[in-house]
Amino acid sequence: MAAFVRRLTTEEKQAVRVLIGTPGTRRRLLQRLQIIVLSAQGLRVAAIARQLGVSEHTARFWIVRFNALGLPGLHDLPRPGATPTYGEETRRRICRVAGQSPAALGQPFDCWTLTRLVTYLRTRAGIAISRSRLQEILRDAAVDWRRPVQPVAAEPRVHRIAVPARDPRLRRLRCQTVYRRRGAIAGSRLELTNGASRARQSEWADRDG
Repeated sequence: MAAFVRRLTTEEKQAVRVLIGTPGTRRRLLQRLQIIVLSAQGLRVAAIARQLGVSEHTARFWIVRFNALGLPGLHDLPRPGATPTYGEETRRRICRVAGQSPAALGQPFDCWTLTRLVTYLRTRAGIAISRSRLQEILRDAAVDWRRPVQPVAAEPRVHRIAVPARDPRLRRLRCQTVYRRRGAIAGSRLELTNGASRARQSEWADRDG
């Protein structure tokens, strides 16, 4: 039996676009929204199922549910038992934090771990959560939180020392001594100017290495 989604209102179209483009939207909900979008574009249930890798029964079920209940019908129905601790807004906050660089949030490290995230969320965001629950939320939202931030290598300082050409004392001076006398720091490069030849500069560079 063919099933198509009903005509979406302007508000529903806007809400669908926002949910699809919001980081932290659950994968289950995202898949259901895609079913609705593809059906609204005129695709049949069989084509939708092939494109999204779901069964035809699943695609038809969510189309019928949307036609009856609208966007709220795409969410999971409340289950018996304890009320879920983390709502959609809390999940989005968690995913926003995990998707940012730790350094951008003032943390002294380059990448997140579950322990670091749990500590930051508890102390800075006021969200108490366990490691296992946090991992479940991030996996469900497909958030890439393990990505390290590569530090930018600093350019070495260049210390230029003016010396007279053909100064015989240069042969007796060690590069390290000149560094100390000129106040150079470790890891700097030394360049000679004002008449020092390239061969002489190369000789100093070899000694420095």
